[in-house]
Amino acid sequence: LKAAGTLRSLRYRDFNAQGQPRMTIHAGKTGCGATWFWDSGATLPGLGLLGEREAAAGALRILLEGIKPDGTPPVTYEHQKYVYSYQIPLLTWGVGHYLAACPDAALLAEAYEALARYVRHWLTRFMTPRGVVYYPAGMTSLDDALRWHTGSPLEPKPGQPWYQQQWGRARQEQYAHPDVNAFLVLELRTLAAMAEALGRPAEAAPWRAQAEQLAQAINDWLIEPVTQTYQDRHLESGAFTGMVQMGSFLPVYAGIAPPAVAEHLCRSYLLSPAHFLTNLPFPVVDRAHPTFRSGGFLFAPPAFPGALVQHAYWRGRTWIHTNSWYLGALWQAGFHQQADDIADTILQAVSRSEGIHECY
Repeated sequence: LKAAGTLRSLRYRDFNAQGQPRMTIHAGKTGCGATWFWDSGATLPGLGLLGEREAAAGALRILLEGIKPDGTPPVTYEHQKYVYSYQIPLLTWGVGHYLAACPDAALLAEAYEALARYVRHWLTRFMTPRGVVYYPAGMTSLDDALRWHTGSPLEPKPGQPWYQQQWGRARQEQYAHPDVNAFLVLELRTLAAMAEALGRPAEAAPWRAQAEQLAQAINDWLIEPVTQTYQDRHLESGAFTGMVQMGSFLPVYAGIAPPAVAEHLCRSYLLSPAHFLTNLPFPVVDRAHPTFRSGGFLFAPPAFPGALVQHAYWRGRTWIHTNSWYLGALWQAGFHQQADDIADTILQAVSRSEGIHECY
């Protein structure tokens, strides 16, 4: 009931670019109040389970109408305008889960072409010779994450407080990322299922072939050989970042990890109190990594006098929507009872507050 209440409280009556009314879902009620690409994709499965057709279809149509002819996706729709950048590609995956719970043949037919266009955009514009894509420069879905900073692997300077550390600049376009690529595998598989449902099997086969090809490239190039973990990897030097984080488990969730790697990641990391099995599982960064901070702090940035900004947003907190992928990884690797038990732990913990927050 708390989840339903939280989601329904974020419904928002907006107008599309043509001035037509649309019920949508916002990421929040403050400065992030907008229809977001990444947040909507992550929320659609929940809206499907709740049977919330109006807000789900409205948000999806707003985002679909913003996908450019060349496939460039919007990052937000706010103040009746689209803002363009890039967030992790998961909208098709979210739509697939929503339509599985709330079948809508007309919406499926309406969504397919635009979703296919945006996935092709990612695969053609950002593909590398290694057969994996990179994350373009600009906005990320993970705000202040330290996954892709210059100077990786990151090490603290002795005697210097954590909050004074200079970790370098975010340069995500210099790396290939296991989660971005794994989500594209899921996007491709979902497009194949959509094509089949639309009676277009000739289009389904190429989508599946591309998914398998990309999955193989992920396993060939993004598994760090010593630790047998998926890590971000520098495209030019080939160096791994040395950080096990949320994205390391997305290939397991997607069902593409070799069985031995999947079991190792789950048993040695997700189920280990020294790494991810914290009091409130699971943090987005390995707690053993030197950059890990679970709660962060408030600081006064010089650029915004009088303002307090939270730090360590994606540097060790537990995010509820990423937990669904961690739990899915455990399930994929055969740890069914552990996944169920930890899900109960998470739900009991978040039930202590009046509402369910995005992160803890």
